[in-house]
Amino acid sequence: VYKRQALSYSNRGVLGTRGDIRISGHYIDGNSGTLAYNYYPDSGDMVIDTGDRYFDTTSGNSARLFNVLQHEHGHGLGLPHVCPIDGTKLMEPLVTSAYRGLRFDDIYSIQRLYGDFYEAHGSLTDNDSFANAAELDISSPVDVSWLSIDDNGDADYFKIDLVAGSQVTVRVDPSTEVYLEGAQNSNGSCQSGTSFNSTNIHDLAVTLYDSSELPVATVDANPAGQGEAIVSITVPSGGVHYLKVSGDSSDETQLYQLQVEVVEPMIAVELESRVLTGELFAGQNGVPDPDETVRYELSLRNNGSQTVGNVSATLPGASGFTGFSTSADYGTLAGGQAAAGSHVFALDGDCGDVIKLDLLVSGDGGYEVAIPLNFTLGTSTQMLDESFDGAAGLPP
Repeated sequence: VYKRQALSYSNRGVLGTRGDIRISGHYIDGNSGTLAYNYYPDSGDMVIDTGDRYFDTTSGNSARLFNVLQHEHGHGLGLPHVCPIDGTKLMEPLVTSAYRGLRFDDIYSIQRLYGDFYEAHGSLTDNDSFANAAELDISSPVDVSWLSIDDNGDADYFKIDLVAGSQVTVRVDPSTEVYLEGAQNSNGSCQSGTSFNSTNIHDLAVTLYDSSELPVATVDANPAGQGEAIVSITVPSGGVHYLKVSGDSSDETQLYQLQVEVVEPMIAVELESRVLTGELFAGQNGVPDPDETVRYELSLRNNGSQTVGNVSATLPGASGFTGFSTSADYGTLAGGQAAAGSHVFALDGDCGDVIKLDLLVSGDGGYEVAIPLNFTLGTSTQMLDESFDGAAGLPP
C-alpha cells in the first residue's frame, strides 16, 4: 500500500523503500514566475509548476522542459545559481532554450563536488588507485572530455591492455574556457561576475606504468595551462599497463581532455631486391632466357615493427615453371631487418613472354604473405631500323 508523504528534508530517500530523488508537480504560480523548485542535498526532490504554459513549447526536442529539469537536478546535486545572466551556464537564475543541457561551467562545478564520470562517490568506487583503475577500450583511439583532477588529492588511473612492442601515444590537454562567473546575491540579483580561467589551475603530468606498476615513461615538461604528451613510446612487454594523470597541490578542479592511441606491432615482410646471380646458357645477358636455369638472390625486409621468426619463402610450381631449389630460409627478421636467400629454377616460354609467379612467405604465428614476381624471358635485339618514307633516295 502506497502512503503519500509530503516532500521535505525529513522524508528523504530510504534504501529499499523510496528513491533518493522524486520528481513531482503541483500548481505553484501559473505562467511565468517560478517554473520549478528543488531541495538541496541530502534530499534532492523536485517539484514542477503544473500550471505553467512555458513547457507547452516542445521545439528543440522539448529543450525548455529538458533544461529546467537539468537545472533543478543541479540544485539537487548541490549547485547554487551562478551569475552573470548571459546564457552561457545552465545554472543561471533564468532558463534559456538557446542550447540543450549542461554547459562547461555546470560540468566543472559538478566535477568539483563529485569527480568525473570514471569516479563515483566513495573511495571504493573511484579510479584514484591502481586497484581501481578505469579500463579504457583501445581498439580505436580514445578521445574523452571532460575529465578532471578535482582537488589537491586526486589522481586518475586508467588501465589498458597492450601487446608487446605496441607504440603508445598519450595526450593530456587542459580545458581552455575563460568566462565571467560569480555568485548570486542574497536578494536574488546577479553579480556581473569576474573572469574565470579554467586553463591553468593544475600543472598536469602523465605517467605510463607496466603491469608491475613500475614507470615506463613520465612527462611533466610544461607549465600549468599547457598539455603533456607521451609520444609513440614502444612498450617492451605485453599485458596490463596503467596511465596516471595527476595535478599539483592546488585545491581546485582542473578539467582536461584525454587522448590515447595504440598502434600494435605488425609484421610486414616485403621484397627489397632481387639479383640474378647465375645463368646456365653461354652468352649471359642478365635475364632469364626460355628454358634457361637461373639463380636469383632475393632480399626480404620486415618493414613492420614486430619480430617474426622462422621466415621461409617458396616459389611454387606453375605452368612453364621448373624448380630446382625453390625454397629458402630467411631466419628471424626483427623490425627493419633484411635477409637474403637463393632460388634456382627455369622458365619455359617464348622470348618476350612475361611469366608471373608468387613468392609465398611464411613465419611464426601463422604469418603468410604472397609477393608477386614477374620475369620477362630473353632480350630482343634490333637488327635493322631504316626509315624509307621521306628519304631522298633509297638507303645504301
